[in-house]
Amino acid sequence: LCLVLRMCSTSHTGNVVHLSNQLFTHCELPEKKLLFTELTCPLCVELFKDPVMVECGHNFCRICIDKARGTQDSFTCPDCKEVLTDRRYTTNRALANLVKKTKARLTENCPEHDERLKLYCKDDGTLGCVICRDSLKHASHNFLPILDAVGVYREELVAIVSPLEDSLKVTEQLTSQPNEKITQHKHNISEYKSHIELQFEKLHNFLKEKEQKLLEQLQQHGDSVLKQMEENLVKMQENRDNIKQTIAVANERVNDKDSITFLTDIKSFIEKCLAQQQDVISSGNTLLSKDLCQGTFKGPLQFIVWKQMKDFIVPYLSPMMLDPSTAHPNLLLFDGLTSVKYGDAKLPLPDNPKRFSFESGRHYWEVAVGDKTARDVGMASESSNRKGKIKLNPKNGYWAIWLRNGNAYKALEFPSKALVLANKPKKIGVYTDYEGGQVSFYSADDMTAIYTFNATFTEKLYPYLSPFLHDSGRNAEPLCLVHNQSGACHKFIFVGRVC
Repeated sequence: LCLVLRMCSTSHTGNVVHLSNQLFTHCELPEKKLLFTELTCPLCVELFKDPVMVECGHNFCRICIDKARGTQDSFTCPDCKEVLTDRRYTTNRALANLVKKTKARLTENCPEHDERLKLYCKDDGTLGCVICRDSLKHASHNFLPILDAVGVYREELVAIVSPLEDSLKVTEQLTSQPNEKITQHKHNISEYKSHIELQFEKLHNFLKEKEQKLLEQLQQHGDSVLKQMEENLVKMQENRDNIKQTIAVANERVNDKDSITFLTDIKSFIEKCLAQQQDVISSGNTLLSKDLCQGTFKGPLQFIVWKQMKDFIVPYLSPMMLDPSTAHPNLLLFDGLTSVKYGDAKLPLPDNPKRFSFESGRHYWEVAVGDKTARDVGMASESSNRKGKIKLNPKNGYWAIWLRNGNAYKALEFPSKALVLANKPKKIGVYTDYEGGQVSFYSADDMTAIYTFNATFTEKLYPYLSPFLHDSGRNAEPLCLVHNQSGACHKFIFVGRVC
């Protein structure tokens, strides 16, 4: 009785107080009260959980006795004060079974009304007695008899378990080979990494090779020009010395008072002086005229190398065509099924040559010239004259090259300069560096430099094209601006100049 009273006085949690009330409710007889006392752990004052027996024969919850003992080698029994040295406990299965049965018996009655549990409240999901059904707490609630509720929810649970079992099978299949999946994933990472490194190594090697080749070309060209310039300088110095010597001799002969001596070899001496003068005039303007090719070494190097990479990169951009069988009736396909436009009405371009302008930065564009026998390609300033007779040169706001008679190329400087091209280009590339004051022309097929203009730009620049005269049909092919690197192009004619 003392143990039961101790439990009631020291219990503060709802569960323990609730259990204490149940114990007193069901323990009218002293022998029953003693039974419930024996089922209570003296440490936590609750029904035993995993009860164990210590050396002295007293019982405690396993977790309670471990917590009370801590790390001590010897320990005093909390019940009889006997010294305990053995840390091994004996599981009291009989006591555990008795506690289990007692709990089951306690749950058969309603904790609030101490009536037999016979109903299940569907709204609250709790068990109740007949008094619960009629109480205000469960007013308007739906109840089922316990057996009926078991049948209903057992079927619902079975229906839930079936798909869970299917999910379990799938999960077990997925988790049955985790190591294989992880191993394969690691292998894939390693393989993809090697592939990426290999591909970029090829690109790095290609770029390094091109860089080294261009540097060597610059060094060779630079050394060659420098050597020639030094040789020319030496030659100029020799000419200077020879001229000084000739002048000195001529002055001596001019001052010679002896007519016989003066006239001796005078004619051959004068011829020698004239020949020397002619040599100086003919060679003096070309001694230092050689220079590095700006278009080769200071052009759009990245784009040049990119163009050269077309044959190196695999795969390259594949040519594509539109499918006419899927086109709407109002859509018109042209340019070899590479372009499309709406065909309801013709949309004429405005008579305005200023459709594309550059006023800053660096730009590169290409025009397909095909097999034309005559054409102009270049850049024009905003204020350049575009009507009547036009003189194409930088003074008039034009930086252009032309072709005449199928093989006569010129850079339209002031005065113009004849150009010698190893091969007739099918496409012309134009590179403009506005701030750098550069307009360079390239054979876009292999990015070979053709010619470079240098200037100071102060106004907008526009692409300039002229297809020239048809020449009885021999020069009827249009000029086409290239719009993508696959070679597709669109017709573009500079409106302000046709010939």
